[in-house]
Amino acid sequence: MFNMFNMFNKIKSIFNKDYLDLAVINKIVTKNGQTEIIPIKVIEGYYDKYNSVFMDKDGTSYTHIIEGPENYGFSYRKNISSWKDAYPKKPLPLIKVLILKTLNKFNFYYSYDVNTEVPCILRVDRSTKEGKNKNLIILDDDIEDFYNEVFPGYLDSVLGKDKNEEKREEEAKKEITINVDIKDLYNLVTSKVIDQDEAIKKILTAIWRQYRGFSPNKSRNIFINGSTGVGKTEIFRILTKALNVPCIIATATEYTAAGYVGKSVDDMLISLLNKAGGNQELAEKGIIIIDEIDKLASEGTSSEVNKRDVQEALLKIIEDGTFDLHYQGKNVAFKTGNLMIVAMGSFSRINLEEKKVVGFENNSIKKEYKDITREDIIKNGMIPEFIGRFPVIVQMNELSLDSFIRILNNSKDNALKKNKEFLGNEGVELIVEEDTKLAIAKEAERQKLGARSLDEIIETALSKASFEIAMNPNTYEKLVITPETIEDNHNYKLIRKRNNN
Repeated sequence: MFNMFNMFNKIKSIFNKDYLDLAVINKIVTKNGQTEIIPIKVIEGYYDKYNSVFMDKDGTSYTHIIEGPENYGFSYRKNISSWKDAYPKKPLPLIKVLILKTLNKFNFYYSYDVNTEVPCILRVDRSTKEGKNKNLIILDDDIEDFYNEVFPGYLDSVLGKDKNEEKREEEAKKEITINVDIKDLYNLVTSKVIDQDEAIKKILTAIWRQYRGFSPNKSRNIFINGSTGVGKTEIFRILTKALNVPCIIATATEYTAAGYVGKSVDDMLISLLNKAGGNQELAEKGIIIIDEIDKLASEGTSSEVNKRDVQEALLKIIEDGTFDLHYQGKNVAFKTGNLMIVAMGSFSRINLEEKKVVGFENNSIKKEYKDITREDIIKNGMIPEFIGRFPVIVQMNELSLDSFIRILNNSKDNALKKNKEFLGNEGVELIVEEDTKLAIAKEAERQKLGARSLDEIIETALSKASFEIAMNPNTYEKLVITPETIEDNHNYKLIRKRNNN
């Protein structure tokens, strides 16, 4: 469980620095029956609300001290941006020092309320040492949630009911702002998706405009067309991990119009609410990615009426509609005016109208796939009202032989690199010469399945040798694959370690 979150948080730490939190880490010491909480450092990290732990950039997790003191725990966390706003002229290291300096004016003790036996934190002002200054300290908003859930009514008795409710209302009214670092996102995506530079720039520009208020109540919806395996879904898989906004990827074929068996478009909004942890305001600023939108193209026959109906049902989400949802036992009026909708499909097999050339011979020129227009998409089964709601049309590039070679050489996520790293950890060096990479690229080009075919080709080529390595650990130091290996995976060369000769 934690590995997935750790990876996610490391991405955040690199590419979304302003969305990290600062947390105070405390050493727990018990003396004479009293458990003292000693602030020792302030670290950067991210709070995983699902597991109720704070994780630093290296993946080390800390439980909140109120939930049971251990050797170490965190007592307080706050968004880095909030601290920067409070101290605009001070660098982050100095802000950390100031936090510790302030806390060192007090002694903190883990205790229980004498009347209710509810766990709490007591504070003593070091300058006075007066016991009357001891009181319940709420050091983190999430701990308020903890009290309200586990010990309902306790905070009302401590803070006063009116004050507690007033604080909750104040928190709820805070405007949610979303900052997007386009430079970092561009570097991240282009390190993994190759030969789609213009498409990536267009997508990121639309996202930037969306979250910089380019057009209030008007989403910068994106329609992306591209063949199988050129990187459409991969781009948004990367972005959904890196963006600090709730995003979901839905497959168009899973949805039906009202009255049919299957998912309704309401389910997309429910999924978005789940991604936002139930925060409706955040969910209403999220991104819905609808994959395989080309599968909704209808020729108008009676057997395909449902495809057209689904397109029409999606219109309400794309426009400034309001959906009445039933979510977690409550009725929710979900507004879609600020959502970003991304529709992705592969219209590679549609009939393209030929370009007319005026001249003596009056010949026609076959239109290329890259020249596809809204009109072509409409003529091939997408309703005009639907396509007209996408101001941004993105055409992905077709992958060439050179593209496949660049993916093998440059993409951080390609299967060749992953296998080299994996076998390297097993003590085996994978050797792949340029002629072998060319053979892999040619096979991918022949299969016409895009970049995803590279994974299958490489995994197949390495499967026999990998089994041999697994059966004989610590035996081999090198694995050499050649163009012949790509044709027949029995043709490989394993070189033994010298002490195993």
